[in-house]
Amino acid sequence: MTLDDCIETVKDIANLLESSKSQSALALSTAERLRNVAGFLTEQKRITAPIPKALGDLSDLPGELLRELSIPKTDELDDQILTVMRACGGEAGLDQVLVGLYRKYKVVQTRRFIQNKMYRMSKKELIHQVPGQRAAYSLEPQPATSIQPNGYDDSYDQRPGSSHRDELDDEIPF
Repeated sequence: MTLDDCIETVKDIANLLESSKSQSALALSTAERLRNVAGFLTEQKRITAPIPKALGDLSDLPGELLRELSIPKTDELDDQILTVMRACGGEAGLDQVLVGLYRKYKVVQTRRFIQNKMYRMSKKELIHQVPGQRAAYSLEPQPATSIQPNGYDDSYDQRPGSSHRDELDDEIPF
């Protein structure tokens, strides 16, 4: 049985006591006390919930607490871009962000402006570039890959113990 199950059980018992035909003072006072217990358990659950590593939405925090946090400062457009990216599953290209900004917030910006804004956001590590894709960003860091979008591996595969210069020293066959 989980804490949520216990809270629901207490609420159900309180409802049962209130809806009973007797409606005695004892039943009503017991129901009220059970509702207080449910409220207390709900508050304890909220207090003891672990704080996630990502702080998430901070809009409910007071200004004096926000000033004490060592988090990158974001403006309204940063928040809107992050919201659009979350709606796209955590990864979005520039075109998706431009369309999402318009559809959600009726914000119309130039492609270059949003591209520069997302680049600055990546430097603040609010978003991360997707390796191998142009103008694509992710909310989570992506592993680097040497496979290009064309399907070719651009890394140079060398034999162990040899260098690129060794291959250049071979005789020319003509």
